[in-house]
Amino acid sequence: MATFSQSTGKFITSDGTCYNGYSGNREGLNNSIKESVAFVGPIPQGEYTVTGSNTSNGPTTLVLTPAKSNIMYGRSGFLIHGDNSKGDNSASHGCIIVGPAARKKLSIGDKIKVTE
Repeated sequence: MATFSQSTGKFITSDGTCYNGYSGNREGLNNSIKESVAFVGPIPQGEYTVTGSNTSNGPTTLVLTPAKSNIMYGRSGFLIHGDNSKGDNSASHGCIIVGPAARKKLSIGDKIKVTE
C-alpha cells in the first residue's frame, strides 16, 4: 500500500520509494487542519483506491475513490496528477500532486493511505 502524508507531502509507493509532493493550496497547502475546507485543504485522511485513469489534469491522472469509512466533509472528486506549468504548488484543490515517476508506479486497484 502506498502512503501520502498531508503534513509533509511525502508520497511513499508500495516498494518504499519516497517522492515529494503536496496537496491543498494557499493556507491549506500540506495543512491537515484544513482537510475539511473544499478547494483549499489537502485530501482528507483515510484510505483510497485507484479506480481509474484519464488525462483530465495532464498525462497519467489517476482517479481516487475513498473508503466508505473515510470522513470526507462533503468533498469528492480527488485525483493524483502532476503540477501545473507554474511549478509553484498551486495545482491542487485537494488532489495529491506528485511527479510522473510516482504516478507510473500506481495501477488500478492500488490502495493509498493518507495520514496526517
